[in-house]
Amino acid sequence: MAFDENVFIEAYAIGNEFGLSEQNSHTHAVFRTKDKMTFEEFKVKFSEKISKSIHIDDIERARNLKMAVRYVTKEDANSIIIGFDKSFGAVLYKAGQYSKNHSKVQWSDPQAATIASKAHAGIVNSSKCI
Repeated sequence: MAFDENVFIEAYAIGNEFGLSEQNSHTHAVFRTKDKMTFEEFKVKFSEKISKSIHIDDIERARNLKMAVRYVTKEDANSIIIGFDKSFGAVLYKAGQYSKNHSKVQWSDPQAATIASKAHAGIVNSSKCI
């Protein structure tokens, strides 16, 4: 999704959430606007400029953009992050970006070690079995 300069969005992240089955699959997105506006103004502009061609079930205000980007990218290694710091992405997003730039994991690479340690910590500390 690309925006021209007339659109009010300056940054966005989009990622799929797959759930337990194909029927539960859906997409999350987070947007940062160019100018300060109320949440109601955002919903109106979003409906007018962007959501005419897509179905929107739910729009909520993001309280913390870093956490919102992490949530959006948590299940999709191919998530899109434009305008936000790429470090906001979740571990799976970072692993996907790493794999696009490296044909195999270089374990001496600090970036690979960081991704691996966070992924391991996430699995060890998780109360859910994958």
